[in-house]
Amino acid sequence: MKNYIVKFLLMAVLVIIGGCLGGGGGSGGGSSDSGSSTTVKVPSSIIGYKLVETVGTVEVLSGKPNTLSSGDTLEYTFVSNNQILGKGLLTMPTTSWSYEVPSSNQAKITLTYSTGQSIDTLTFSTDTTGSFTGTHTLITGSTVKYTGTFIISTSK
Repeated sequence: MKNYIVKFLLMAVLVIIGGCLGGGGGSGGGSSDSGSSTTVKVPSSIIGYKLVETVGTVEVLSGKPNTLSSGDTLEYTFVSNNQILGKGLLTMPTTSWSYEVPSSNQAKITLTYSTGQSIDTLTFSTDTTGSFTGTHTLITGSTVKYTGTFIISTSK
Protein backbone atom coordinates (compact mmCIF):
# COMPACT_ATOMS: atom_id res chain seq x y z
CA MET A 1 0.00 0.00 0.00
CA LYS A 2 2.85 2.34 0.85
CA ASN A 3 4.28 1.72 -2.63
CA TYR A 4 1.00 2.85 -4.26
CA ILE A 5 0.91 6.09 -2.24
CA VAL A 6 4.46 6.95 -3.31
CA LYS A 7 3.59 6.29 -7.00
CA PHE A 8 0.41 8.35 -6.68
CA LEU A 9 2.28 11.29 -5.13
CA LEU A 10 5.02 11.02 -7.76
CA MET A 11 2.43 11.08 -10.56
CA ALA A 12 0.71 14.11 -8.98
CA VAL A 13 4.03 15.98 -8.83
CA LEU A 14 4.79 15.10 -12.46
CA VAL A 15 1.34 16.32 -13.55
CA ILE A 16 1.83 19.61 -11.73
CA ILE A 17 5.32 20.10 -13.19
CA GLY A 18 4.10 19.15 -16.67
CA GLY A 19 1.22 21.62 -16.38
CA CYS A 20 3.57 24.44 -15.43
CA LEU A 21 6.03 23.69 -18.21
CA GLY A 22 3.35 23.09 -20.82
CA GLY A 23 1.66 26.51 -20.52
CA GLY A 24 -1.37 25.45 -18.51
CA GLY A 25 -3.42 23.49 -20.99
CA GLY A 26 -3.47 25.19 -24.35
CA SER A 27 -3.36 28.90 -23.70
CA GLY A 28 -1.37 29.32 -26.89
CA GLY A 29 2.10 29.86 -25.51
CA GLY A 30 1.42 32.49 -22.88
CA SER A 31 -0.96 34.79 -24.72
CA SER A 32 -4.15 35.55 -22.86
CA ASP A 33 -5.83 37.11 -25.90
CA SER A 34 -9.19 35.50 -26.42
CA GLY A 35 -9.31 36.45 -30.09
CA SER A 36 -11.09 39.76 -29.53
CA SER A 37 -8.77 41.95 -31.59
CA THR A 38 -9.98 45.45 -32.35
CA THR A 39 -10.20 46.52 -35.96
CA VAL A 40 -9.36 50.17 -36.49
CA LYS A 41 -11.43 52.04 -39.07
CA VAL A 42 -9.39 54.72 -40.85
CA PRO A 43 -11.60 57.23 -42.70
CA SER A 44 -11.44 56.79 -46.48
CA SER A 45 -11.77 60.58 -46.84
CA ILE A 46 -10.86 63.32 -44.38
CA ILE A 47 -13.35 65.87 -45.72
CA GLY A 48 -15.79 66.73 -42.95
CA TYR A 49 -13.28 65.91 -40.19
CA LYS A 50 -11.30 67.99 -37.71
CA LEU A 51 -7.76 66.83 -36.93
CA VAL A 52 -6.06 68.03 -33.74
CA GLU A 53 -2.38 67.13 -33.35
CA THR A 54 -0.47 67.66 -30.11
CA VAL A 55 3.27 67.86 -30.69
CA GLY A 56 5.44 65.70 -28.45
CA THR A 57 8.94 65.95 -29.93
CA VAL A 58 10.60 68.28 -32.43
CA GLU A 59 13.87 67.61 -34.24
CA VAL A 60 15.47 70.21 -36.55
CA LEU A 61 16.95 68.22 -39.43
CA SER A 62 18.36 71.17 -41.38
CA GLY A 63 18.30 74.95 -41.51
CA LYS A 64 17.25 77.45 -38.89
CA PRO A 65 15.41 76.47 -35.72
CA ASN A 66 11.68 76.13 -36.04
CA THR A 67 8.84 77.79 -34.14
CA LEU A 68 7.24 74.39 -33.49
CA SER A 69 7.68 73.20 -29.89
CA SER A 70 6.68 70.27 -27.70
CA GLY A 71 3.14 70.82 -26.40
CA ASP A 72 2.00 72.89 -29.42
CA THR A 73 -1.39 72.06 -30.88
CA LEU A 74 -2.09 72.03 -34.62
CA GLU A 75 -5.74 71.96 -35.69
CA TYR A 76 -7.08 71.44 -39.21
CA THR A 77 -10.71 71.26 -40.30
CA PHE A 78 -11.09 69.74 -43.77
CA VAL A 79 -14.17 71.51 -45.12
CA SER A 80 -13.95 70.58 -48.82
CA ASN A 81 -11.48 69.71 -51.57
CA ASN A 82 -10.60 73.41 -51.74
CA GLN A 83 -10.89 74.60 -48.13
CA ILE A 84 -8.98 73.73 -44.97
CA LEU A 85 -9.41 75.79 -41.81
CA GLY A 86 -6.41 75.89 -39.49
CA LYS A 87 -5.63 76.97 -35.94
CA GLY A 88 -2.30 77.21 -34.20
CA LEU A 89 0.94 77.04 -36.13
CA LEU A 90 1.16 76.17 -39.83
CA THR A 91 -2.14 77.90 -40.61
CA MET A 92 -1.07 79.71 -43.78
CA PRO A 93 -3.28 79.01 -46.80
CA THR A 94 -2.59 75.76 -48.60
CA THR A 95 -2.02 75.72 -52.34
CA SER A 96 -2.86 72.01 -52.50
CA TRP A 97 -3.32 69.00 -50.27
CA SER A 98 -3.82 65.25 -50.45
CA TYR A 99 -5.02 62.44 -48.21
CA GLU A 100 -4.07 58.79 -48.69
CA VAL A 101 -4.73 55.56 -46.78
CA PRO A 102 -1.61 53.43 -47.43
CA SER A 103 -2.48 50.71 -44.88
CA SER A 104 -5.30 49.49 -42.67
CA ASN A 105 -4.26 51.63 -39.69
CA GLN A 106 -2.46 54.59 -41.33
CA ALA A 107 -3.32 57.74 -43.23
CA LYS A 108 -1.00 60.25 -44.89
CA ILE A 109 -1.79 63.96 -45.22
CA THR A 110 0.31 66.21 -47.46
CA LEU A 111 -0.26 69.97 -47.19
CA THR A 112 1.51 72.25 -49.66
CA TYR A 113 1.90 75.94 -48.80
CA SER A 114 3.46 78.82 -50.70
CA THR A 115 6.32 78.60 -48.16
CA GLY A 116 6.84 74.82 -48.09
CA GLN A 117 5.26 71.45 -47.45
CA SER A 118 4.06 69.42 -44.46
CA ILE A 119 3.66 65.63 -44.60
CA ASP A 120 2.02 63.87 -41.66
CA THR A 121 1.60 60.12 -41.26
CA LEU A 122 -1.19 59.25 -38.83
CA THR A 123 -1.11 55.82 -37.16
CA PHE A 124 -4.52 55.00 -35.72
CA SER A 125 -4.71 53.03 -32.46
CA THR A 126 -8.51 53.54 -32.30
CA ASP A 127 -11.01 54.89 -34.82
CA THR A 128 -10.40 58.45 -33.57
CA THR A 129 -6.97 58.59 -31.88
CA GLY A 130 -3.36 57.63 -32.41
CA SER A 131 0.15 58.92 -32.96
CA PHE A 132 1.69 60.85 -35.82
CA THR A 133 5.04 61.62 -37.41
CA GLY A 134 5.40 64.72 -39.52
CA THR A 135 8.00 66.48 -41.62
CA HIS A 136 7.77 70.17 -42.47
CA THR A 137 10.09 71.47 -45.17
CA LEU A 138 10.31 75.17 -46.02
CA ILE A 139 11.40 76.49 -49.43
CA THR A 140 14.38 78.05 -47.62
CA GLY A 141 15.70 74.51 -46.99
CA SER A 142 14.80 74.20 -43.31
CA THR A 143 13.37 70.79 -42.41
CA VAL A 144 11.82 69.77 -39.11
CA LYS A 145 10.57 66.35 -37.99
CA TYR A 146 7.91 66.23 -35.29
CA THR A 147 5.93 63.51 -33.54
CA GLY A 148 2.97 63.42 -31.19
CA THR A 149 -0.59 62.29 -30.71
CA PHE A 150 -3.79 63.15 -32.54
CA ILE A 151 -7.56 63.13 -32.24
CA ILE A 152 -9.86 63.14 -35.25
CA SER A 153 -13.57 63.98 -35.07
CA THR A 154 -16.38 64.96 -37.37
CA SER A 155 -16.44 68.72 -37.82
CA LYS A 156 -20.23 68.96 -38.01
